[in-house]
Amino acid sequence: MDKRIEKLIDTIRKERIRQGYSLRQLAKECDTSHSCIFDLEHSYNSKIDLIKLLKVCEVLEIDFYDLLVKSGLIFSDKVFHCYEIDVYLDDELFYKFDVSETTEDRAIKLLNEYLEINNLIYEDCELEFEIREKIPRSLKK
Repeated sequence: MDKRIEKLIDTIRKERIRQGYSLRQLAKECDTSHSCIFDLEHSYNSKIDLIKLLKVCEVLEIDFYDLLVKSGLIFSDKVFHCYEIDVYLDDELFYKFDVSETTEDRAIKLLNEYLEINNLIYEDCELEFEIREKIPRSLKK
């Protein structure tokens, strides 16, 4: 699972416990089942119900935007760039990707994590990257 989602879920669980809510108590306040809250906190459902997540944040008085920023799911006041990245293995083109990130280094790091998580590369293989910036965009309001 994406570490950013894990951080979001962990933040919600810790806040529920800090405020003294049991799963059943929070579920009642959110007008849902305790199993729904349990699934949310333990990532059994790969799809998070946004409406229920917003309700949990409301009950726990968690600012949803701040939660997304602190979890790394969105970035506040940062400029993102779109990079085209060619990945070479043994001097041959292996993959082509478009990655949006704040810097080239972060784009390469994110791509490496993606390749490893999805078992697209094997351990100790040496990759080379060719990176080109496309059009920068800002997420500032």
